[in-house]
Amino acid sequence: MKEEKPILRDKSMDNTLVLMTESYRFIRNRARELNSDIFQTRLLGQTTNCVVGEEVACVFYDETKFRRRRAVPKRIQKKLDWRKSHTDDG
Repeated sequence: MKEEKPILRDKSMDNTLVLMTESYRFIRNRARELNSDIFQTRLLGQTTNCVVGEEVACVFYDETKFRRRRAVPKRIQKKLDWRKSHTDDG
């Protein structure tokens, strides 16, 4: 049986600005700092779970487990010109 470890928490009050600065590198950077592939942080004042790694990616892309339809509002997709990305199935 695999031993469950507690989820580590980033000590920062809120990381929204850091996320905007570091962009997609934010999660990987924090995971390295915490030496963990799962951790909690605060973004926009909300507790957020972040995960990294190949195993997690396989689960995330398994369409039987997640539905991304309407994950990002249309107005945001238009603004960012995201035609096909991680925002919608298909």
